[in-house]
Amino acid sequence: MPNIHAARTLRVPAARAWELLADWGEIGWIPGPEKTELVETPAGPMRRLHMGGNDPVEETLTSIDPESRALTYTIAPHPMLPFHNYRGSASVTELPGAGCRVDWRCSFSGSDLPEDEACGRAQGNIDYLLHCLAEHLEQWRVVQWATGKVGMGSLRAVVNHPNLELVGLRVHSQDKEGRDAGEICGIDPVGVTATRSRDDIIALQPDCVLYMQEGYDADDLCALLSAGINVITTRGEFFNPRKMPRDLRERIEAACEAGGASLHATGSSPGFITEALPLVLTSIQRRLDCLTIDEFADIPASCSTEMIFDVMGYGRPLEDAIDPGLLMHMAQCFEDSLTTLADALSITLDGFDMFGETAAAKERVTLADGAAIEQGTVAALRVTVAGLRNGEPVLRFRSNWYCSTDLTRDWQLGDNGWRVQVEGDAPLDISIGMPLTGAPVAEQMSGYTAFGAVNAIPYVCAAEPGIRTVRDLPRVAARLG
Repeated sequence: MPNIHAARTLRVPAARAWELLADWGEIGWIPGPEKTELVETPAGPMRRLHMGGNDPVEETLTSIDPESRALTYTIAPHPMLPFHNYRGSASVTELPGAGCRVDWRCSFSGSDLPEDEACGRAQGNIDYLLHCLAEHLEQWRVVQWATGKVGMGSLRAVVNHPNLELVGLRVHSQDKEGRDAGEICGIDPVGVTATRSRDDIIALQPDCVLYMQEGYDADDLCALLSAGINVITTRGEFFNPRKMPRDLRERIEAACEAGGASLHATGSSPGFITEALPLVLTSIQRRLDCLTIDEFADIPASCSTEMIFDVMGYGRPLEDAIDPGLLMHMAQCFEDSLTTLADALSITLDGFDMFGETAAAKERVTLADGAAIEQGTVAALRVTVAGLRNGEPVLRFRSNWYCSTDLTRDWQLGDNGWRVQVEGDAPLDISIGMPLTGAPVAEQMSGYTAFGAVNAIPYVCAAEPGIRTVRDLPRVAARLG
């Protein structure tokens, strides 16, 4: 008689896990059944799980011991579970400190399947049950660090996430200090008060900090990591440890080692479009000649007039060079991320080519507040960052940021979104648009960066200590239930 066993450690009290398992008639934590019936039988309570068109799966509780937190049950033969004399058991054991271990076992005398296939089916079933239990029960305690556009989006996402608990909010401005986090991000109060104190945040002992401030403070990061607090950041300086300044990398790594914590950088661009998606697209290639990412952004839709003219340099004479600071920022962020992609693909890069271009408006462009970009002045910027192999681009990112598409240069511009072209033995040409939802455009666009960081929390918290890139983590799957 085959005996199958699986176990999983959960980050919840044993009593909570047992409460869910012992409620035999309630299985909302298992996706799939359309309806559940609970029927009393001489052998014990039987639950019938209706799975959509098939006969119901019948599972009978044969014993339950609340004191030892253990139960046993049987399952009648069913096409989905074609076993004879199937007997299962589940038990919950409290672990020292915090958390519990759930052990799940089953046995059967025979099956309509070959024995190896039957054992695999049974193992897969109890593995799936443990996975569903963890997905439903586990919670991560999170602090939001900074409340700019991206931080506001991630703050709201944490509050609404079924597996995350907001326990703290770090702000920088005095007018936000002492206010409720919900009030700050435009939702109902959540009972979490904003603080400007790093020590207050560390005292909360969260599982993770979402670090989304402008710039970074190495002292703050090292204090968090050495205290055992994982950090996820949208800062571009941390996408690839090999590209970080040596002294900074060594400080961060030492703090991770001391606290047993991890630091991970992610976002939409760089991040999703330069790492996560290219890894999927190249998974069907055996030869890659060049991968080109074009990013399109309608700047007036999401940026203030001050940002457009004073920071980004639109409306300047065409002969003016692109702001060297912007070029340096783009070079650092996208070189680091494309290097991570190259490392994951085992591509050795010779170096990088990086340059900026401008295009002028053919006609005067009037912005929403009445300000204008005059004819013949800068109305579009293009920055190219290309990783080179044998002197030729092999991984290339191009930002195309425009205030008008009626330009003096023949640039192929798209709506807000991306175009990814894969040249190789399985060529691809993929366009990704960002349809407007009706929410403020800046808020929607910031969500593309914020939500990836929020979804990565369980994976970063489970990672080995250190600076972790997309190469080190499993593929991130959002918990949307």
